[in-house]
Formats: sequence, C-alpha cells, structure tokens
Amino acid sequence: MSLAHRFDLVIFDWAGTTVDFGCRAPVDALLEAFQRHGLSLTEPQIRRDMGKAKADHVRALLDDPAVAGAWIAATGAPASAADCDTGGPDRAAERRRGRDGRDAARRGPPDRLVDRLHA
Repeated sequence: MSLAHRFDLVIFDWAGTTVDFGCRAPVDALLEAFQRHGLSLTEPQIRRDMGKAKADHVRALLDDPAVAGAWIAATGAPASAADCDTGGPDRAAERRRGRDGRDAARRGPPDRLVDRLHA
C-alpha cells in the first residue's frame, strides 16, 4: 500500500509552518528588539530557535555565550528573567485597550478552510 492511500485526512498548521514559512516578521521583530538594546544579531542566530514560544526563544538567544557576552557589553549586566519576558499576547492586548478601543483576534483556520474540511 502506498503512503498516499494510508491517510484519510491531513491537517496543516497554516499559522506559521505552511503558509508563513520563511516569514520575515518574527525575525525582523527580534532583530529590532535586540538592536534597541545595542546588539546586532544575525538572521541565522535569530532563526536557530524559531518555533519555540517567544519567551523561550529570547531566553535561548540570551543563553548563547556570544549573545550573552554582547548583552553584558551593551547593557553592563547579564540578562535577567525580566529581560526575557515578552509579555505575551494578553499583556500586549491589555496595553492596547483604552488607546483606540479596537482589538481583533482570530484563533484557528478561516471559516472557508473549516467548511472545506466538513464538506
């Protein structure tokens, strides 16, 4: 039996793995965040731990000896737990509330994809 006939359903992770593979947004955001602290990281350094939760990704970057040394040189102190706290989407949304009163979120695939799965 060929592999093509062994599965009834295949589900893709549309939000990041399939559609956005190679996306610049998270790389550029991390490059800019570290640049704001005086560090010039490379794209390969940033991409090495891509896929981890953002706080874990930042911690992995700051645990890298080269990055840790550059952090100390730029800031005068080793990175702390607070330096690794990305805040997450809930805190970001909370900070936005009250500014213009508009927030939007979407979890899961668009309805048209779900409709096709159920067809």
